[in-house]
Amino acid sequence: MKTGTRIQRSLTIQAPCRAGNIKVSPQDWLASARVLLIERGHQELSVQKMADRLGVSRGSFHYYFGAVDVLYDKLIDDWESSNLLLPQRPETLSSAQAQACLNQLCHPDRHPGQFDPQWELAVREWARVSPRILARVRHTDSRRLTTLHEMLIAAGHLEQQAAVLAPLIYELKIGWLATDLAERPAQTQRQAQNLLCEIIAAAPPARTTVDPADRRRGGRATTTVQRP
Repeated sequence: MKTGTRIQRSLTIQAPCRAGNIKVSPQDWLASARVLLIERGHQELSVQKMADRLGVSRGSFHYYFGAVDVLYDKLIDDWESSNLLLPQRPETLSSAQAQACLNQLCHPDRHPGQFDPQWELAVREWARVSPRILARVRHTDSRRLTTLHEMLIAAGHLEQQAAVLAPLIYELKIGWLATDLAERPAQTQRQAQNLLCEIIAAAPPARTTVDPADRRRGGRATTTVQRP
C-alpha cells in the first residue's frame, strides 16, 4: 500500500509518573511506538528503537508491558479509539448534521471525525504483513461501516440505500488515502469529490419528519423517496 511522504512527528515526554529510576510512562512508550510506526513503518517498530527515540534504556518497557505484543495491542487500541474517521453516535445527529458529515466525506482531504491519515495508512500497511493486526483493522472497518450506515439513515436515506452507499463511500475514502489523492492537483480532487457527491445524490434521501429523539426511542415514520 502506498503511504506517501511520511511526516516527521514531534514526541513530547511527560513528567515521570513516580519517583525512582523510571523516567517515562506507559503513554510515552506508546507515543514513541506511534511516531516510529508513522515515520518509518512497522519494520522499525522495535523496543530498542522506541527506547532510542525516548532517550532511555529498555528497562521501563519491560516493567510496564512485559512483552512487545502487549504494547502492540495497546497501540492498536489507541488507533481504534482515537483515529476517528466518523463522528461517534450518529443516531444523535439531525438530518442536516448528518448530511454535513457526508459532505465532508466527499472531500479527499476532509474528515468529519478526529482523523490522522498518516496514522491510518501506517496501521493498514502493518496489517498487510500481520494477521493479528489485520483482524483488528477488519473489526474497525466493520464498526465504521455500521456508523456510516447509521449516518446515512440519519441523513434520511432508506435502509436499502444506506446498505449500498455505506461500503461504497467507505472504500472510496480509504482508497483516496492509499493513493494520496489529497496531494494530487486541485482539479483531480474536485473530480473525485464530484464523483462521490453524484453517487450519493443518485440515491436521494427519503422525506421524513422523524427527529433524532424519536429515532433513539425507536420511532418510525412513513418515508417516501424524494426525487429531483
